[in-house]
Amino acid sequence: MGKKLEEFDIHWLEEPMNPFNKKDHASLAKAINIPIAVGETIYTRYDFRDYIEMGAVDVVQADATKLSGIDEWLEVAALARSYDLEVIPHTNFQQILHVQLAAACSNVPMVECCYESIMDICESQIAVENGYYTLREEPRLNCKFNDKILSDFRIG
Repeated sequence: MGKKLEEFDIHWLEEPMNPFNKKDHASLAKAINIPIAVGETIYTRYDFRDYIEMGAVDVVQADATKLSGIDEWLEVAALARSYDLEVIPHTNFQQILHVQLAAACSNVPMVECCYESIMDICESQIAVENGYYTLREEPRLNCKFNDKILSDFRIG
């Protein structure tokens, strides 16, 4: 399937197989001319290290909320940079966090944008204007959940 997709000039193929199967990702990366992106379901820097060293990833989609936090995300980004790999942070609704991290790293050209329907789950928002995020000026991330939104889904 990967060979057939090459003609469509796909920017990357995201987690095309079971994300815990590093060996097959490495084989696929060598067999096709579409960059392989992984990271949405990778939870440690050690797993990212293995993917990178095996040549099983071209686009690192690290997520600070799935790793052990900001420090580990920065370590993954630095590791990716040492292999000349881009990091495109995986994100659901935590753009505020990942936009700040992206601004601190030279190998992060963009941040995934989530569905607008879940953007209001956090009290503070970060808007996309003309395809760009604007960094917030307040001195904290403020990723606090919006209690009003959460109460709509509370059971009991």
